[in-house]
Amino acid sequence: MVQAASFLLLAKSLPVRDLGAFVGICAVTSILTPFAAMGTVNTLIKHVSRQSEQMAERWNKAVSASLWFGLLASLVAGVTCRLLLPKSVPTYAIVALIFTELLAWRWTQLIGMTLQGLHEIDRKSQLEMLVMCARAAAVLTFFLLSTRHRTLTTWLAIYCGTGVLVAGLSMWRSIARFGKPNLRRLPRAEELKEGFGFVLSPLTQTVNNDADKFLLARLADLSTTAVYGTAYRILSAAFVPVQALLTVTYPQFFRQGRHGIRSASRLAAAWLPGALLYSSAAGVILFLCAPVVVKILGPGYAETVSILHWLAVLPALKSIQFFCADSLTGADFQSLRVGVQGLVAVTNILLNVVLIPQHGWWGAVAATLVSDTLLAFLLVACVIRLHNREQISDQELACPEP
Repeated sequence: MVQAASFLLLAKSLPVRDLGAFVGICAVTSILTPFAAMGTVNTLIKHVSRQSEQMAERWNKAVSASLWFGLLASLVAGVTCRLLLPKSVPTYAIVALIFTELLAWRWTQLIGMTLQGLHEIDRKSQLEMLVMCARAAAVLTFFLLSTRHRTLTTWLAIYCGTGVLVAGLSMWRSIARFGKPNLRRLPRAEELKEGFGFVLSPLTQTVNNDADKFLLARLADLSTTAVYGTAYRILSAAFVPVQALLTVTYPQFFRQGRHGIRSASRLAAAWLPGALLYSSAAGVILFLCAPVVVKILGPGYAETVSILHWLAVLPALKSIQFFCADSLTGADFQSLRVGVQGLVAVTNILLNVVLIPQHGWWGAVAATLVSDTLLAFLLVACVIRLHNREQISDQELACPEP
């Protein structure tokens, strides 16, 4: 609720084109975020979930990788933004947002995922609420300024300052608990190889989610990007309860996955009906309440209503995707998950490149619906096929031929 309210308040405060620039830059940084730690945090969750005594070593390597690879990802993000986004997007905005997203806020994500690996979901939730409330306070401060001070430059100063403050406090608390990390303790080559699979998975997910936004900024215009990005943020906020459930169950998939895909898929089957029920209800509510967005933000966001109507099915599709994908990851079929998501991500990009120049946000909506439906279908098919194959194999072992 805070996330959705904060973004709506920001949309009401910033000029539409400035919001489009903000959405476009954030889309590029979100795609490169998985490279900021090279998958070391995910491997931390995997191994600590199974063997908690590895915590100290995994923590050191995750922090070190987050710093050095985060700096490298920031450099790549800066060049990418400057090449892909329109010239009207100022360079200082690109630099400020990359620093905040890939280094400052990334630190709080690192700590949150570490707590997730330790099964301290309550503390992870407290940290995430702190982050969200800090962002909300930044937006509220910006909104309370006079109209002439509500510029992209002022917003970036407030947003970056908030990110640095929260990251500093989080760093201080984490060092007090886990100890001062050795920043020269980089992961070994085989650990980076294992972590790279966890880089590609969120990378392909994020490309599928966010490629349409920076392509809209490049191939259409910033105003269209702002309208589409606003609708997508509302949909993302509606998915947060399911994302919270996925956060709680993620380490459990690794524990169940040790016994094979059938154990992991049974865990998914236990939680998916409730997630689908909520997602379907959320989609119906979003469809019916979409016109409220125009009353809040004004006529400049009228097209957001149509976008929400078309994409109201996304929370349900995402629920199916994530539970099936986590089943594959927990059962050590990460490469299969990455392959399927990568295929759909490429399809998504191609569809957007073809459709956006001719149809604007309609093209982005069509590409999203086709891609997300295809991804859900392929992941379900993979889980069912592996489940059946494992069942047949177990039956053959139980009843060997004479």
